[in-house]
Amino acid sequence: MKIFKLIAFISIIICKAAVGQISTNSDYKKFANSFSEIIKYKAYRNNICVPTICLIKIEVDTNWHVQDLSLSSSADSILKKEFDKNKHNIDIISLEKYLKLRNNKYTTFLIPLSYTLFDMPCPQQNIDVTAFDNYYKFNGKEFNGTVTFLEPFNYKITIRW
Repeated sequence: MKIFKLIAFISIIICKAAVGQISTNSDYKKFANSFSEIIKYKAYRNNICVPTICLIKIEVDTNWHVQDLSLSSSADSILKKEFDKNKHNIDIISLEKYLKLRNNKYTTFLIPLSYTLFDMPCPQQNIDVTAFDNYYKFNGKEFNGTVTFLEPFNYKITIRW
């Protein structure tokens, strides 16, 4: 019985660690969950085997309305395509509520985004080091300015065959 309780306790801690990486703010969680729908890849993705690292840039006006949402140039082409195609499905209203509560003086926000793919028939997963050269570039241009970093999105995606 003690072993069962120990296993249950450890399982709860592991689950909370996986879910707990996103803010406890419910609006930020809603935004993060809506964004995760964009990067649910299908089996056609299986021949790439490269995790993605990039930044999500959010620009808001003085009333905290999102004016632009974009990915840095380090995002892979499939993610960019899915992002552009499904951008309208992202929960912008929850994001705006969250940003308004922060009452930050800056109007540009960056969210580090990373994801790795599990259950891949790949010998190993490698990060393309040239992606780091484009990490702070948007549309190929170096980003300059004052920003606020928000909590990162770290997704571990299981490919469904």
